[in-house]
Amino acid sequence: MEETEKNKESSKSGDSEWNSDYYFNNDGYVVFTAKYLLERGYCCGNGCKNCPYDYKAVPEPKRSKLLEQRKKNESNNNVS
Repeated sequence: MEETEKNKESSKSGDSEWNSDYYFNNDGYVVFTAKYLLERGYCCGNGCKNCPYDYKAVPEPKRSKLLEQRKKNESNNNVS
């Protein structure tokens, strides 16, 4: 079994210890929570999904694309 598959399976089955700092997305990637990123205290520049710093350290044009995508996602979530 591939490593990402192991991660997905253990997180689905509850075998792994719950952690409020990160979770595994549907593709098996680690996603840090906004809580963790705030506690870390700075933007790392990698374009983290939950970046609470508006991608401050992400270079252009990637930063603008990420901010635009976040805005679209927020407006889609607010539509009921």
